[in-house]
Amino acid sequence: MVEISLCYAVVGEPRTGSGVKIDDSARVWQLREAIAQELPDRLKCTAVELQLFLGKKDEGRGPWLTRAEVMNGVVDTNGLKELDDEWAPLFLVGLSEKEVRVQPTMEEVKERRTPVHLLVMLPNTLRIGVDERYAETISSYMKIADRLKNSEEVESLSRHLAEVSSVEGTAPTPFTVLENSSGTGKTQMAFNLQARGECDVFYIVCGRPGDCEQD
Repeated sequence: MVEISLCYAVVGEPRTGSGVKIDDSARVWQLREAIAQELPDRLKCTAVELQLFLGKKDEGRGPWLTRAEVMNGVVDTNGLKELDDEWAPLFLVGLSEKEVRVQPTMEEVKERRTPVHLLVMLPNTLRIGVDERYAETISSYMKIADRLKNSEEVESLSRHLAEVSSVEGTAPTPFTVLENSSGTGKTQMAFNLQARGECDVFYIVCGRPGDCEQD
């Protein structure tokens, strides 16, 4: 009955998200088809293969995910409510005009604090779980990264990595290794770069919760 604009992000593809305009009385299957048509060619699949998740935390009871959180890399859909009833109208599954309406400030736009209404899971997407025992550590890195991402040191490294990746006549750079002595801030720097939207960070712990990670 009312046309709404919905922002979506693709799990595992933090820079592939976009948006669709659709009536809030449309059905979930119609939303699925609209998003399938917007996907880039390399991600094309049939609409029925897509899984849609409401972008509100705590199974739809919490706040919206933000663009900043998505750009920092959403790798799973834990705590999100799947929109699995094909015939449900959008206004009954948390996507009414009233629920998605927002008037962001310029500051919120610049800081990427505007909402992401949907997460899209593609078929055969590798799901990477986050051990809740390490969630506090990861959250700490991400919060600090949000403050440091535009610092001179981070910007300098970012420019250097861009130069290395753009050398003509070389194969594409699949990944970058930050190498230095223990305790010099390599992990934090990796999260700083991720906060700029320039890379994805996979935090792989080779140990057990409580183990000393630095000598």
